[in-house]
Amino acid sequence: ANDTILMDGSGDRHLVRWWYEVGGRRSASDLVAKLQQVAASLAGHPAAALVAFSTACDTDCTAAAAALDAFERDMKPGLGASE
Repeated sequence: ANDTILMDGSGDRHLVRWWYEVGGRRSASDLVAKLQQVAASLAGHPAAALVAFSTACDTDCTAAAAALDAFERDMKPGLGASE
């Protein structure tokens, strides 16, 4: 998974965790996801998705990362494919 810090229009920071789901597989890499998408399309299963979720972030985002870790752990397997 990738973690990215974004700032909204009011200056609040958010930690966003995201990855791709392609052909039943998880990938955090743009290139790997594209290769998986080509293979899945050739196999007749072109479904692909971007999975993302976020939380508010303090200055160092440590607590936000821990909250996302807990959320992801609690939601498995509902968040999609395994890594």
